[in-house]
Amino acid sequence: GVKTLWVLRRDRSRILVAESILDALAGELLLGETASTLCAVNGTGNVGQLKDLAELYQPGTVLLALDADEQGRKAQDLAIEILRPLVPEIVVVQDNVLAGAKDMHDLLVQLQRGGTNAGTPNDGGS
Repeated sequence: GVKTLWVLRRDRSRILVAESILDALAGELLLGETASTLCAVNGTGNVGQLKDLAELYQPGTVLLALDADEQGRKAQDLAIEILRPLVPEIVVVQDNVLAGAKDMHDLLVQLQRGGTNAGTPNDGGS
């Protein structure tokens, strides 16, 4: 089937973007983003669809919590390029990277098993 963005609409002024639904939900818990709109791109090939979402929602802040692999880094760079003209603040979440976890879900599992502590998002893209 055709893959598209998964969006849990809440506060449109802040959007947390992750690669998968599980990563978005884990990021919500880890970052305390319980009011923010959640978005899963459902594959790095769908990052271009963030332009339409940003134009529709006009958020003030987008948090990018993409995977810490090569595809995730490329998708993050593309997302920043696409969103920069549309979004005043882009925050690159580094918590999973700093903890050595592939993604936000892996970080949540690691923490539940007594691993490293999550911090706060690091601003690396605005």
